[in-house]
Amino acid sequence: MGYCHGMDKAGRLLEASSLPIEEIAAQCGFASVQAFRSCWNKAQPMTPGEFRQARRGLRLAR
Repeated sequence: MGYCHGMDKAGRLLEASSLPIEEIAAQCGFASVQAFRSCWNKAQPMTPGEFRQARRGLRLAR
């Protein structure tokens, strides 16, 4: 990740917390959820919610 500023932090927060996307976007410095999603979609082939579910599934399988 890392194409847009804040995406690495967003990925960590999605994986490790249950914060809503709006809060994650704000904590990562985005002015709006729409700006966050636009940047996220450029960096990831899945939605933030899908990313969260996939990463949590990997963590539980370990």
